[in-house]
Amino acid sequence: MSFIDSAAYWSKVNGFDYFEDGRVLEIKKISEEEYHAKVKGSNGNVYNIVYYPDYPKKSTCDCPRANGKRVVCKHKVAVFYALNPEEVKAVRDEREEAFRMQEKLEQEYEERHRKRVEEARQYVESLTVEEMKRIIIGYRVSEMEEIEEQFYEDPDEYNYWR
Repeated sequence: MSFIDSAAYWSKVNGFDYFEDGRVLEIKKISEEEYHAKVKGSNGNVYNIVYYPDYPKKSTCDCPRANGKRVVCKHKVAVFYALNPEEVKAVRDEREEAFRMQEKLEQEYEERHRKRVEEARQYVESLTVEEMKRIIIGYRVSEMEEIEEQFYEDPDEYNYWR
């Protein structure tokens, strides 16, 4: 399992944002297997990370979430991205694609909504006054019946007995 696969979803997301925000203040290579890093937290504290690229659960951070636990926190993830620029590009590409997809879905929704409004407008304009009255009366009766059903579900809410 890779280092990043060991992290929880929000640690991945927030850790990437920490990296992008420049919160990785320092990284020192101690050996082929070990790095020491400092990452600035959201509260301004600076956390110390001992990072082992091949052993995510062995890596340590003195933040409240990971201190003394085998947790891959956002600070460790930020260090991971600082040391793996190819992974940074992949995440940026994924995020860009997600934003494009979201924008496309929003445009499609807006178009469907616009069509529904136009269809509803045309339908209402095609009705006679008598047809509109019958529809409105039907809706109003339905609303009244719904209120009555709610009363039977919780009569105290409607102060009926007071």
